[in-house]
Amino acid sequence: MVHFVGTERGTLGAVSSLVLLACALACGRDITEPSPWGLSEERRAVSSQPLDNEDPSRDGTWWLELPVGGDRSNFALVGTEGVSVGTGAEVSCGGGRPDPLSCAIGAFTDARIGSNARTGPVYFSGKFVAGAGAHIQGFIAGDAEPGLDPTTVLDGQVLHRPSTVELRTWHVERPIAGPGRTIESTDSQRVAPGSYASLVVLPDSTAVLSHGSYFLGALDVHADATLELDSSQGPIYIWVYDKLTLRGGLRDAFFGGVALFVGYGGTESPIIETSFRGLLLAPRATLHLPATSPPHIGSFFARRVELAPKAKVEQRPFNPAPVAGSPPCAVCAAAARAVAAQCCSSTSFTVSVGEEMDAECLGSCAAPLAPRDSDCFRACELERARRASRSTNDATLCAFEVAQTFSLCQMSHGFRPGSCTSPHLDYGLSECLQ
Repeated sequence: MVHFVGTERGTLGAVSSLVLLACALACGRDITEPSPWGLSEERRAVSSQPLDNEDPSRDGTWWLELPVGGDRSNFALVGTEGVSVGTGAEVSCGGGRPDPLSCAIGAFTDARIGSNARTGPVYFSGKFVAGAGAHIQGFIAGDAEPGLDPTTVLDGQVLHRPSTVELRTWHVERPIAGPGRTIESTDSQRVAPGSYASLVVLPDSTAVLSHGSYFLGALDVHADATLELDSSQGPIYIWVYDKLTLRGGLRDAFFGGVALFVGYGGTESPIIETSFRGLLLAPRATLHLPATSPPHIGSFFARRVELAPKAKVEQRPFNPAPVAGSPPCAVCAAAARAVAAQCCSSTSFTVSVGEEMDAECLGSCAAPLAPRDSDCFRACELERARRASRSTNDATLCAFEVAQTFSLCQMSHGFRPGSCTSPHLDYGLSECLQ
């Protein structure tokens, strides 16, 4: 039998929001409102079936389809032609679960939850199947009876709802594309926001993107390449119209939220072989998310979404609000230098102290007839070696403490360690050990 666990708080909230929004939209005309994603105004409407296969590159219309009553900020995976969660895969809420409606899955046509997989609430139409040992942490809301294995654990209730789609559309004008860019230097290269025929990042290269909008015919990040995201001044929007390939790493300086929005307008499945952090919208394509370490972070909306076995997604909503200020590099470097100075003042041994010890100890052994291998000389060499070993340990501990201070300072301001670099990697330690 199916195990039901938990409270009705989430299900009651879902029912009320379904009823209120369905009535508000179905009883009136389309609604136009500002987009919470920082885009142009969008239109909302209710439909009995998903939108036809429009082409964003032709008329600039992008769209998102949600189950009626669902808040987009609560969804981890949405597929207008279905969602498949592989065996042992996990869909969770990053940083805890703010409310019982979060970390949700929305699936039209069919939803399949593999054996021993874990997800949040599920909205579906058509068909729903959950495998052995699957755990749905919330309710199931659909227009048919779900197919649940006897060992499936369901924390909420099964809610019956009509098969209606809340359609959101907005317009993004594509500027005339300039020449393509290929990044092949071992140094980081900044790419300014704008319209390009393509952006290719070759192995061992790094392209740095910043706040603004990028319009690309194709984006190709090779294996061992890096796409670095500087969202310190605000979110980054990347609109890819034909082909999307992400084999290399994505690295963002700011890690207090999700500030990357990728819209992909192609019909060919994007190639993703790395951990993705951001919001990915692919209304015309099937999206395959592989198992990665670290897990994928953000939310994913596509024609169909397939989460690989043992893959993990931590759902976090896209936040278009700009980050307050830039990475506090100077402040953190000053804090690190203060720790370095304190370490220097308390270190047990420096080169100059060693030279003084040589003069003092070995000088006392320098009788005209004292051989170099005398007990006096051997004792001095042993003492010097002992102090040198202690000095090395002290210097290592100092270096660790200084580096930790620098990283924790960045983290306390909401930035990923490594988003700042010091002009002197030892933060002054080499000077004090001279």
